[in-house]
Amino acid sequence: MNVRPLIICLLFVGLSGCGFQLRGENDVTLKGFGVIAVAGLDLHDPLYQSLQRQLVRAGARLSSPDIAPDWQLRVGDRRSTRRVFSVDARNKSVEFELEESLGFSLRGKDGATPIERQRLRSLRISLNPEIQVLGRNREEAMLRADMHQELAERIIDRLNAVR
Repeated sequence: MNVRPLIICLLFVGLSGCGFQLRGENDVTLKGFGVIAVAGLDLHDPLYQSLQRQLVRAGARLSSPDIAPDWQLRVGDRRSTRRVFSVDARNKSVEFELEESLGFSLRGKDGATPIERQRLRSLRISLNPEIQVLGRNREEAMLRADMHQELAERIIDRLNAVR
């Protein structure tokens, strides 16, 4: 008797029972929310670009010079830090803690503020091998891009809660 198919079936049943899911698209929709303007970030800022992509993906309409916004998403007090997280026996840094944080609020064109100033932050741990300096820098850039995407998704979740 071949046991392999039985083991594979049990594995799939076990994974589906534990709640495991592949990371997919955010199912939040902002259609009908109105026109949104993002203030406080430079157009070339990677966080702004992540936020803009996520807003468009959620179906939001972004303001332009010829379209007046219904809502203004104000982003400010943005911080990007890198701290030593752990050291080895020779007192060399082995891991760094990366942090991206920001404050944001939402204001309507009528002056209403459905989202008062809130603070969000995202943390990651980055390894610091003594060799592969270029790889280490590339990994940190990829981690920061992932953190920007996470912050943008969390902002959109909060906007969706207002709707």
